[in-house]
Amino acid sequence: MGGGMRYFNMDFFIGLIFVAFAMVMFTQTVQLPSRVAIFPKTCIYIIALMGILGIVKSFLKQTEHSIKVVFNKEVGVAAVALIIAYYLMTVLGFYSTAAMFIFFMFIYIDRQWSTISVLKGGLFSIIMTLGLYFLFSVLIGLMPPEGLLI
Repeated sequence: MGGGMRYFNMDFFIGLIFVAFAMVMFTQTVQLPSRVAIFPKTCIYIIALMGILGIVKSFLKQTEHSIKVVFNKEVGVAAVALIIAYYLMTVLGFYSTAAMFIFFMFIYIDRQWSTISVLKGGLFSIIMTLGLYFLFSVLIGLMPPEGLLI
């Protein structure tokens, strides 16, 4: 293969999607009060930065290994888990659903169902849920969606 050959690079297209998504979401945060908009805007800036870095990376590294499969089994499982978590949130509440989602994803990524893995996943999900509570309720002062549980 010639040295000047260009390959189809998913980093470029994913970067464009991230930047476009960030731009659309930024327009949705304009009417929010400044204190409430801190967290969403921070997330939007991070997403935009990831998109810009993906675009830059696509120009810097043009190889045949740039062709990637974007949607695989792991992405599908995470997407289904997010959809289930979305619907569970109205029943169980934000923090309970977040803890269950984090625990499920930890076990799925760890690929083990041992006592140690379950304990580590449980501890990790509790710590992360407490972090979410501190971030949203204490620092930002947002009320999370409520359900039957917390």
